[in-house]
Amino acid sequence: MARIAEWNARAVINESQKATDKHLKRIANQVRRDAQALCPKRTGQLAASIKVFDSKYETAGGLRSKIVMAGDDDAWYAFQVETGTQHTHAQPFLRPALERARKTMRKYFGVR
Repeated sequence: MARIAEWNARAVINESQKATDKHLKRIANQVRRDAQALCPKRTGQLAASIKVFDSKYETAGGLRSKIVMAGDDDAWYAFQVETGTQHTHAQPFLRPALERARKTMRKYFGVR
């Protein structure tokens, strides 16, 4: 006789959200580490300013996006380093770090 298991949709959704959040954190931290390794270092302030944050907004399913951000009061020049200026060439570090993480994203989420 076949046994029918009780299916609790809310529990399945909660577990799925936890797993998704775990993978998002893992990917965001990978981007952070790669960006810190790739960024030019004179004083180390730019690398130290690269951090991961949770978005303050939730999706309809209750997930929060992860944000990898570079720059703070001591490393206000992060954007200029990433994109360059009329006087300096670009030294991208965030975009290449994100490109490196695409393989991991594909693994977990099927993202191209």
